[in-house]
Amino acid sequence: MAAAERSVALYRRAAERDPAAHEPELARTLAALSTHLLRTGSGDGSVSAAREALEITRRSAEPDGQEHRSRIAQRLRLLGRALHRTGDEEEAEACFTEAETILRTLMETGGRERYAADLDAALSGLAAALGAAVDVHFDADRAT
Repeated sequence: MAAAERSVALYRRAAERDPAAHEPELARTLAALSTHLLRTGSGDGSVSAAREALEITRRSAEPDGQEHRSRIAQRLRLLGRALHRTGDEEEAEACFTEAETILRTLMETGGRERYAADLDAALSGLAAALGAAVDVHFDADRAT
């Protein structure tokens, strides 16, 4: 964990000097940190790192490129998982839904097989978030 946090700090400093050259690597490192934090049970830290990784990825170069949109969908799924883990089902649902939309568009433009597994993962995350939201509503109804 310490190595991932140090890596983020180093890329953050490098990105301050030359954003175009270092922000993509900062976003990748933040995504990796988010994954590590999610595995260790630090949901809030995972959400924060995933949210920043997504923001950087959204504003980075080549916004119309297929790889860029795929990376955005990947980061949306990561943020969705972190949000789901912290119980924010509504925002998790929004992340998974946006990822699904991006991936379906990529599949329509010739990447059907390339993005099928990613779409399955987005739909699985969406189903989990929706299921948890339903459980919350049922639990609220039972409490009244």
